[in-house]
Formats: sequence, C-alpha cells, structure tokens
Amino acid sequence: MKLNNKGFTLVEVISVILIIAILAGFVIPSVFGYFDTSKEKSEEIFVKEMARVIENYVALNGRNISYDMANPIAVEKCDPLLGDSSCVNVNAYRNKTTDKITFNDLISEGLVQDGDIINPKTNMECSLDTEIVVYRDDDYVYCFMTTLDCVDAPNNKINTCLFE
Repeated sequence: MKLNNKGFTLVEVISVILIIAILAGFVIPSVFGYFDTSKEKSEEIFVKEMARVIENYVALNGRNISYDMANPIAVEKCDPLLGDSSCVNVNAYRNKTTDKITFNDLISEGLVQDGDIINPKTNMECSLDTEIVVYRDDDYVYCFMTTLDCVDAPNNKINTCLFE
C-alpha cells in the first residue's frame, strides 16, 4: 500500500510561521522608525521654507516698513567665523507695532498660498495672524523673528537676528 505524502507537516508550517514572525519583529519597528524620521525631516524643511518665504517678503518690502528709529536696541554683531574678536556694537530698530507683518501679508504678496502654511508632520495649519517682527540696523541689514504655532518647541522659532 502506497501513502500519498503531498503537503507539509504541522512542524514545517509552524516553523515557517515562526520565522516570518521573527523577521516581522525586526522589520516593522524599523519601517515605523523611517516614517517618524521622514515626518521630522518634513517639518524641518517646512520651517526652512517658511523662513525663505519671510526672507523674500522682507527683501521685497523691508524699505517700505516703518521702523521705530527713536528707540534703538543696542546689539553686538559678530562674525561667526572670526569669533568674539570681530564683534561690533550696532543699533537695531524694530518695525513699529502699527505695521505688524503676518502670514496674511505673505499670502497677499503672492509669496505663499493659504494651504501651504500647514505643518506636514502634524497637519496643523499655522495661524495666519502670527506676527513677524522685522528689525533693521544702521546699514539697512534686515533680520526677522517669528514663532510658528503649528510646530512644537524648540523647532518653532525662526530667528535670523543675531541678538536674540
């Protein structure tokens, strides 16, 4: 009498399932790690892009902004490559509070669209009323500061000013 031995034994099936489970135990956490890293990088790129957009606005409109020339802020400006030996004292002037710059101004200038001010990590939209503070020094060098409410600290600050 001849037996028909087609198929796998129970031990073989359990062995294959065990090997697949062990491999999944190593692969799945690393895949989710890549997703988290990707979201972090997307948020960094978003903050840098917002800084670039604000910088373009300041470059286009910096001379049209009213500055509080009566109340200068004394700052020390240093060349990061030369260190403290290159530091000089300069005056910086803040834009007047009546001339607040917000993300709405960036949208009205056509530098960014309303739907572009969304953090890709959290899908939160930044407030369009977020104030952007612009300073200038005696040499008409401009810098700006703002805080993005759609990004968690400490990555939520954009600051091109050397004195803060």
